[in-house]
Amino acid sequence: MSAQVEELGENRVRLTVDVSAHELEHAVEHATNDLSESVKIPGFRKGKVPTPVLVSKIGKDRIWVEAVESHIGGWFWSAASRTRLRPISAPQYDFELPTTDKEPWSFSATIEVQPTPEVVDWTTLEVPRAEVEVPQELVDQELEALRQSVAELVPADDRPARDGDTLLVHSMDRLAGNAEDLLRIVRADAVARNITITMEIDPNVGCVVGDRVQLLQVFLNLTSMLLRHCRLCAPTRDAW
Repeated sequence: MSAQVEELGENRVRLTVDVSAHELEHAVEHATNDLSESVKIPGFRKGKVPTPVLVSKIGKDRIWVEAVESHIGGWFWSAASRTRLRPISAPQYDFELPTTDKEPWSFSATIEVQPTPEVVDWTTLEVPRAEVEVPQELVDQELEALRQSVAELVPADDRPARDGDTLLVHSMDRLAGNAEDLLRIVRADAVARNITITMEIDPNVGCVVGDRVQLLQVFLNLTSMLLRHCRLCAPTRDAW
């Protein structure tokens, strides 16, 4: 298959497509089989009508029309792709029915295509630089946020708390709650060993700043060591 493009102006072109004899013969075979399946001829089952009988009943032109109409769209789009056309309208076909499938056949299609863009000289374009105005207060806010993110906390025991200070609050109730969580973990093991565990927290214990999970892990490790030690002692009832 070959194709030629003719410019008609106003973004319209005429595409002339040359269909080879082999492609035309293939289209005629398909059309003959399709008509044999759809046409009712007395004495023959659908799809079993011999070609000479079919031609004598419906005529050769009916087969040519079926072959062209069922394949012309595919031929057109294949040729448009090869010639890199970008149609934006339906093709208007112009052709005469073939008279034989032993020779090439041609048709033409008139279409509207995408207009060719006009490329401007970009070297002459001027883009003004945007003047950015940043208020001083925004600069001060960002500097303060950066200073706070890297600031180091130091004790200020020599004066009362004031605005801007960071307060560390120690709660004995929170420490007791952590210890109670620990007791729930180890109490079953202690009871099995005939060991009684009691909890007493000195109110004078200083502040401890740390992760709750890590503190529980430390308490658990210490308690486990004590339980192992008690297992090595005589089996008496101890309290600690």
